[in-house]
Amino acid sequence: MEKTTQREIKRLIKLGAAIELTDTKAVKYSELRTVAMSFGIYGMNGALFQHETTGQLYAIPSRSTLLFYYA
Repeated sequence: MEKTTQREIKRLIKLGAAIELTDTKAVKYSELRTVAMSFGIYGMNGALFQHETTGQLYAIPSRSTLLFYYA
């Protein structure tokens, strides 16, 4: 796992390289591998995941309950 910035995660979503996760029904937790995480003053504030079988990148660009569910 690498460290990254929240800005970089948002940039990957904007470019279309990563799909933004918005709910837990999109993909199963067990199918994702954590690639990079972003940390701020109050702890974790973003993450980048990769699907184990397809290789597709998924991202959570903000501090939310969804972030703590997948991370």
